[in-house]
Amino acid sequence: MNKSLIISIPLMFVFLLLPFAAGNGSPLINAAIHGETAEAQKLIKEGADVNARYDNGLTALIFASGFGYKKIVSALLAAKADPDAQYISGETALMTASHEGFSEIVSMLLKAKANPDLQSNKGAAALMLAAQSGHKKIVSMLLKAKANPDLQSNEGETVLMLAAEKGHKGIVSMLLKAKANPDLQSNKGGTALIFAAQNGYKKIVSALLRAKADPNLQNDKGGTALAGAAYNGHKEIVAMLLKAKANPDLQNDKGGTALMIAAEHGHREIVSMLLKAKADPALQTQGGATALSIAEYKKYSEIADLLIKAGAQ
Repeated sequence: MNKSLIISIPLMFVFLLLPFAAGNGSPLINAAIHGETAEAQKLIKEGADVNARYDNGLTALIFASGFGYKKIVSALLAAKADPDAQYISGETALMTASHEGFSEIVSMLLKAKANPDLQSNKGAAALMLAAQSGHKKIVSMLLKAKANPDLQSNEGETVLMLAAEKGHKGIVSMLLKAKANPDLQSNKGGTALIFAAQNGYKKIVSALLRAKADPNLQNDKGGTALAGAAYNGHKEIVAMLLKAKANPDLQNDKGGTALMIAAEHGHREIVSMLLKAKADPALQTQGGATALSIAEYKKYSEIADLLIKAGAQ
């Protein structure tokens, strides 16, 4: 996974709307957009509709939460603004504040009984957005509010996958403590362990393995955590995975193994580790290549010697 799996709440639309706000929104929405606290409080006191919307579903509360205007958010909530109102694509004030890192606003919204498990049209939830952005305090607050750590986006990604892929160790630990399932797979078969292993996050891999993450799950291309670590030369992670009984002979959809991958990329120490773990040097790709033929083609003579000593032909 080379990019964020959950698209950030598109707050740029807010800035694009600013020049037209005075003409398109209610006075209260306009005050919320511009952070005009006194004006917003005045309008609320005069009975302005706190749940008025743009045609696209945006409310004063969503705007104020996205910009971090705490006093306006407080006034809106006191006047019973709906904390679960959703933008046309499903985002809420809680999602926006969680993504932007506004912990005080998140606290206000949760006290107002905002639902932490509402999901956008793409399946994003507040906990996913906070975890992806590395907002540890907000993740903790949402978990205390009983946010579901195993919600999945439309693509099947979980909060744990997002945190693991981004290297947010502390958040991964909190999610595992909250009993997040480390073996859930995305629509493409990815797992938190696969993402952490291929990106070289040793402490996250260790935490996931302690939580009994399955090291032998394969994605839709047959890739494993071990293969990902071998590809990128993460030898300490390879050692962890082998200790956790990762199978070195699992083959991907083209017949490749972790041994072949390590040989192809010149990772001599990893080749040695895999051979010591009894990786089979005789396995072949669909095209008939072996780890030895790959090493010889790449002119990695030291690796070829290791393979020959292990019985490769």
